[in-house]
Amino acid sequence: MHHLDNLLEMDSELDDHKRLELKEQIGVLTAVDTPDKNRLAAGRFIMRVVLQAWNAALPIIQTVVAATILKEL
Repeated sequence: MHHLDNLLEMDSELDDHKRLELKEQIGVLTAVDTPDKNRLAAGRFIMRVVLQAWNAALPIIQTVVAATILKEL
């Protein structure tokens, strides 16, 4: 769990509010006594944030991969 916290702290794409909310939702998702409806809501929130991060990073990833492939050719 500490590794995940460190990764979240280093993510420059997340503003402080979203980072805090994401940490809280991860806590809800991983707590033993969390009701299923709360766990499901936390999972949906996390998936939404991850998808937004992926969509933001995708053009950069594509550029780096394309440059690497061209370099290897």
